[in-house]
Amino acid sequence: MKTVIVPKVVKEIQEKVRLFFIDFDEPELHITAKQIAVHMLNNQYSSHYILRECKTYLNVNIERTLKTCTYKYLVKTAVETEKQIGRPLIFKREDFLNVINQ
Repeated sequence: MKTVIVPKVVKEIQEKVRLFFIDFDEPELHITAKQIAVHMLNNQYSSHYILRECKTYLNVNIERTLKTCTYKYLVKTAVETEKQIGRPLIFKREDFLNVINQ
């Protein structure tokens, strides 16, 4: 059986998205690769690299049309939001959590 080595960036995204679903009771997360780079990964990776790795390893849906994405995140006890126009990656709560728990 072939072992797949998952890149560090994918593991980090999985963990951050899992935490998002724990913090917020949302059925889906619509977020651009740039928002992932800035808010989840502290600009450690380019948005192009993030997009490629998410397509390859996470099998997320990617919206083909531009859309305004509002990403919520916690800062201490307050909820902050950030809006950005882009092609969102769509993480589904039930699909994503099933992948994490396997």
